Amino acid sequence: MHSSFLIAVISVALLCSIKVEAFPGYKADSSKGLSKASKERPKKELKIKTTQTGTVLETMDADRYTYVYIEQKDGVKIWAAGERMQVGVGDTVEVLNGQTMGKFTSKLLKRTFDEIYFAPVVRVINQLPENKAKFEALNKANPPKTETTKANPHGGQVNEKAVEVVVLPGSVKKVEGGITIQECLAKQTKLANKTLKIRGKVVKSTANIMGKNWLHLKDGSDKTGEAELVVTTAATTKVGDTVVVSGKLSLNKDFGSGYFYKVIMEDAAVTKE
Repeated sequence: MHSSFLIAVISVALLCSIKVEAFPGYKADSSKGLSKASKERPKKELKIKTTQTGTVLETMDADRYTYVYIEQKDGVKIWAAGERMQVGVGDTVEVLNGQTMGKFTSKLLKRTFDEIYFAPVVRVINQLPENKAKFEALNKANPPKTETTKANPHGGQVNEKAVEVVVLPGSVKKVEGGITIQECLAKQTKLANKTLKIRGKVVKSTANIMGKNWLHLKDGSDKTGEAELVVTTAATTKVGDTVVVSGKLSLNKDFGSGYFYKVIMEDAAVTKE
């Protein structure tokens, strides 16, 4: 009887001495276990907000994207971007399933956004009559034109219109048996002269320079999404293509005429996905 009582007392003492990590957002006292606030926390977790709706304060276009600065009902203002659309100041838009990206720099706009939502869908849900009339008149006067090309001063052909492709962090999965661009750049000395396999998205493509096609790839493997690898190949690709490249990594390669690359993959085999 006495031994059972003693064991129970020791067990309670041990439990009270254990440090308990409080539920995020609540303060806990390790000597008393969970705080009262932690014990009374809601049973259901808060849901992530996947839709933002607001009035457009500013808008601009860059190639295939439209950027909008909107103010929501609660007064919170955010930047968002989606596929090119016709929207004006004062219109109401809805941003669906946007993924945030910090310190994103648009090279075409020459502007850095502290935080921006890139969304698969940004749509106008209420357009001002004057904006609607303006876009209807614009579409009638300027029908869509076919994109043309112009000669590159170093040879080859490039798109006359600059193209901007955004690769969000974590948006491109590492190919099986391969590495990421971030890993490639971080371990470049050890990987020099080795054949590597990398999956990435083509953000720039220039054809027929010094008898080769030149690709710039990103895969979003770094925190900013800006890590980039230059690849030479005989294959033809388009900007926006997702590809798997396989080739030898070279360091401090100087082709002359200003073409110097600290890291480059040469004569790669390219598979489009």
